[in-house]
Amino acid sequence: MNRSVYIITPTAQSGKLLISLGLMQMLQRTTTKVAYFKPLIDSHEPKDNHIDTILTHFKINMEYDDAYAFTRSELSEMENQGKLNEVYETIINKYKKLEEQFDFVLVEGSDFKEEGSVFEADFNASVAQSLAMPVLLVTKDSYATVANLVHNVIAEVHSFLAKDLNIIGLFVSRCTKDVKEVKEKIDKHLRNEIVVSVIPNEEELTKPSMQEIADHLKAHILFGADKLENVAKSSIIGGMQLANYLPRMQEDCVCVIPGDRGDLIVGTMLANISPKYPNVAGIVLSAGILPERSIVNLMDGTQKPLPVLAVPTGTFETANKVANIKTRIYPANQYKIKLCLDLLKERWMQRR
Repeated sequence: MNRSVYIITPTAQSGKLLISLGLMQMLQRTTTKVAYFKPLIDSHEPKDNHIDTILTHFKINMEYDDAYAFTRSELSEMENQGKLNEVYETIINKYKKLEEQFDFVLVEGSDFKEEGSVFEADFNASVAQSLAMPVLLVTKDSYATVANLVHNVIAEVHSFLAKDLNIIGLFVSRCTKDVKEVKEKIDKHLRNEIVVSVIPNEEELTKPSMQEIADHLKAHILFGADKLENVAKSSIIGGMQLANYLPRMQEDCVCVIPGDRGDLIVGTMLANISPKYPNVAGIVLSAGILPERSIVNLMDGTQKPLPVLAVPTGTFETANKVANIKTRIYPANQYKIKLCLDLLKERWMQRR
């Protein structure tokens, strides 16, 4: 029986963490002690988000420093010095220590910084070979048609098989097409030993939480610190009269409003508690201006509190920054973690 598996991807933003979360949950139901290991991380600071999320959420009894071997800069330096053999030796030794302490080790390959990185693909393949591990390949749907998706996925599978990897499973994540059709067409091209799972796209996972918005904008949190898990599914700029603004509000929107627009701030707070208007994910007050004391008191005393952030940047600059946030899953965002786990559970239940 295999005591480990290596998750590898040929693309950036492939959804590896989603797969790792689902696998870790499944493994912990059947195996007493499961470890998590990433041979390569981006940097020492901040902490690697995948490691931090997995260790924290699943309460894995291991030190953070034991969950990785090298940073990108360290790997680059070792490569320049012609010491790649030492890199592989260190990775193997750190893995073996985990193997001695745990019943199973889930290994996740590096996060691609750019599409088509040949070195990174070869490095991950070499590590998987060095550790003699079966491989789970994770790719994503970023193609216009089913035919293009299937063609490229099959090409990616064969490129890794050509590296003498033992691929036992394939995950196609973020699929925007008919999941059943995609799976059937991929299955026709692959040997039966490779289990294929196609994960439908979940738009909510691509939307930022108010915590992510606060972090990205380096915002001051005025109110609603306990509601920062709220997911902002859309945004609206408060740059018009209230009568024109209210009809444009959408469910779980984040409202970017100049701090001196008391009419829009009050209108947003009232809309959030009204059954006739959508729920609001949060408010970002822009331009470095805070509302008058009477309005601040109103925000502080509402029965349905909202996250309210304050930033020094202008309204449109702030809105653009919010629109360009690259979302992630992090330990405190239990809502998104549960969404991932439920999504994987649903797909695996349908396979039975």
